[in-house]
Amino acid sequence: MSVTILFVTVLFFTHFIYVSSLLCYVCSFTYGEDSGSDRDARCANKSLLMLNLDDAVRKCASWEKSCMTSLSVMHHSIASVKRGCGDGCSKKCKHTGYGTNQVECDDCCKEDLCNANFSLSYYEEVMKRQSGSWVTPLSGEQKWNRKNKFKFPY
Repeated sequence: MSVTILFVTVLFFTHFIYVSSLLCYVCSFTYGEDSGSDRDARCANKSLLMLNLDDAVRKCASWEKSCMTSLSVMHHSIASVKRGCGDGCSKKCKHTGYGTNQVECDDCCKEDLCNANFSLSYYEEVMKRQSGSWVTPLSGEQKWNRKNKFKFPY
C-alpha cells in the first residue's frame, strides 16, 4: 500500500511540474548590429519556426507565467525583436531614448510556443498600443498640433 501511495505521489508531482513549465521561444535581434552571422536574425522572421527547438526554446522558471515578444521601434522602423519568458506584461508601450522617438511594446501569451508570431500585421497591431502615434496621428493630435503650430511629417 505504501509503495502505491509513493508511486501516485511521485506521478502527481512529476505531472504537476511538467504541465506548469511553460515553453517559450527565446532570442533577440537588433537591426544594424553586426554579429558576424545571421543566426539571430531568425528572431524577427519565419526562420524562427524552422530551427531545432533545442536552439530556440527554453523552459520558463516557475514564476515566469507568460511568453513575451518585445518590440523596439525607432523613427517608425523596427529596431529590435526579443522573445522570451516573462513574469508580467505591460499593456502600455514605453517611450525611451530622449530625442530619438524610441518606443518599446510587449506582447504576452500563456501557451507553449505562443510567442512565434512574426508577421508585419502582428508587429503593427502590437505597436498600436503606444500612447503616441507610430505611423498615423492619434485622434485629435493633428488638429491640436496645427493649432499650436507644431509640424510633424504625417
